[in-house]
Amino acid sequence: MAVGFHFGLLLAALSAICNGSFAVITKLPETKNIPPLILNFWMAEGVGLSGILLLALPSRVFSAWGLLGGALFVISTANAVTAVSLIGVSAATGVWCGVAVLCSFAWGVLVVGDRVDNMQQALAALAVILLGIAGIVAAAWAGSSEEDTADEAEEGEACALGDEPEAAAGAREALLESGVTRRKWNLDARTWRQQLGVGSRALLGLLSAVLAGVFGGLILAPMLAAPPEVRGIQFVPSMAFGALLVAPLSTLALTCTGTITFIEATSSRAAGPGILAGAIWNLGNMCCIAAVTHSDLGMTVAMPIMQSGLFVAGMWGICLFKEIRGAWALAAYWASGAVLVFGVGLLAAAKQGW
Repeated sequence: MAVGFHFGLLLAALSAICNGSFAVITKLPETKNIPPLILNFWMAEGVGLSGILLLALPSRVFSAWGLLGGALFVISTANAVTAVSLIGVSAATGVWCGVAVLCSFAWGVLVVGDRVDNMQQALAALAVILLGIAGIVAAAWAGSSEEDTADEAEEGEACALGDEPEAAAGAREALLESGVTRRKWNLDARTWRQQLGVGSRALLGLLSAVLAGVFGGLILAPMLAAPPEVRGIQFVPSMAFGALLVAPLSTLALTCTGTITFIEATSSRAAGPGILAGAIWNLGNMCCIAAVTHSDLGMTVAMPIMQSGLFVAGMWGICLFKEIRGAWALAAYWASGAVLVFGVGLLAAAKQGW
């Protein structure tokens, strides 16, 4: 799909808005205590259903490469939802966006063969991006540590007294209403997040965010390996089929651990928010695809812009969820975010030799 250069930049910016917004739904009070496995299944369904709608348009094509793209999406979002649950929207999105920038740029240059006119500037830009990521993580954790400690103490006291926290009670009621009565998930006094220590949550959340960035930065790599006639928006239905195929298979495999059953993992009570989150992500994905297929943008520019959705996620996390508190932490977060966006812009300029 050929688009003008400036229109391509606009589409990449729209993809950044969607990329910074889809995870917010997983943090709402109605969904924040739902295990990531359940949300990830329905997010994949949302991507699949919204992508299949494009079959109504002409130029219907299918590519096996799309199945791989859909699989990468499922893996990426599984880690993204886990990271948001453990370390919050602001920190998680900051990490996976930055990592995705590095991976997509490296893949575009080393594998796809995208032209970079100023490699020294590009390497400097990568260093700036890493600096911004480190600052974002430090600010997010510093600004939320006091609140997390207080919440954990309150919930621990409730458990010690034999009281069931409101979130767990709501989960119990929702499970019973949906007909799921097995004693596997969220029927004890603590939610799955609270069963982890503070250090374990931080490490697992950081690891999940990094993996989300690695796989997320490569989601469109299969499209660039596909024949030219299937690249562009018409590639989306193939990715949709991949997500619809891989999501239940991966969910079934993960439920073999015994922590949660497959019936519980596909509980329809999470369908609404999960499908909506998947549709929002897929809208951003389609905008990014249109920008990536422009020769002057490519994967090395369009994908980094998409990952700048960090600022959008940061505004959601700070304004809506109060994840970061304290003047110094907020100042450090936004300063680090500015450094990250500056690094992304420097990276794009290096490609064009600006």
